[in-house]
Amino acid sequence: MKKFYIIFLIGISTTILFFTLIYLYFLSPIIFFVEYDPENIIGSYSSPNRKNVINFYLKNGGSLSHDSVVGTYSSLDENENEIKFFFEYPCFQVNVKEWYDEDTVLLEWYDPQIETNKTLKIDFKKSLHHFRKH
Repeated sequence: MKKFYIIFLIGISTTILFFTLIYLYFLSPIIFFVEYDPENIIGSYSSPNRKNVINFYLKNGGSLSHDSVVGTYSSLDENENEIKFFFEYPCFQVNVKEWYDEDTVLLEWYDPQIETNKTLKIDFKKSLHHFRKH
């Protein structure tokens, strides 16, 4: 009888864990656990229509020498609800080089390991749609 209870408890806890992981993977739009202080802003960039904003913040406990930054992309949807998309970059020297349209930007940052600038084109609208699909 004791074996039955142990197997039963293992089965229940496995089922709960399974459904929790399903929920986190499919239903939660974005899971991101990086702490930052809104007071430690190191850059802010607005789209040409001023509807979308990208801000860069220093991580809590971070420094301005070879530390990563947290970026937030804020936009308003058709119902005027704010949507935020969080991302992290490996160094503090990051900025928005160019806005292609209201949702697509070219980010540029300096990589101290290879001593060169890198760029990345991001379409936040597609990225948000991708996260919501999962």
